[in-house]
Amino acid sequence: MTAPQRRMFPGLVNKANVHDNIAGFVERQMIKPQSSRVNWADHVRSYFEVNNPSVVLVRYEDLIRDGETTLAKAMSELTGEQANLEEIRSAIKRYSFRRQARHRPGREGPNWLRKGQSGDWANHFTREAAEIFDHYCGDMLIATGYESDHSWVNSLSSGSAEPRPAASS
Repeated sequence: MTAPQRRMFPGLVNKANVHDNIAGFVERQMIKPQSSRVNWADHVRSYFEVNNPSVVLVRYEDLIRDGETTLAKAMSELTGEQANLEEIRSAIKRYSFRRQARHRPGREGPNWLRKGQSGDWANHFTREAAEIFDHYCGDMLIATGYESDHSWVNSLSSGSAEPRPAASS
């Protein structure tokens, strides 16, 4: 790992061996996030606390499952008007993962867009990394509907990143 990579991803000692380094990386990003002033939970919490009608929670998983309905609902909540479904379809087509990443979903790409599918984190998180993330962000995972309780951590085995079924929404 180069010096700039070490500065950009502190706690991730060996990028080629994410499995053995993910817990340290997650801990570092929770304590002192590199790409934000706050960790994920604090970022999301800040939007919940202001109760701003110009903010609507849109989950990536919902966009993947039913982008048209998800965007139409969000637009209606924001504007108070019925969304234009033709514009919604156009936006979905224009900003699709395939078009943005220039490869099909499910395949790891050479860019930050990763695989374009939900739930892949479970293929990389270890039980230790999940426990750390749950400590800092577990309540927000529940508040946003990603998990129903803190038992999600138990679905990951100790010592290995085992795939788990995606949470249903």
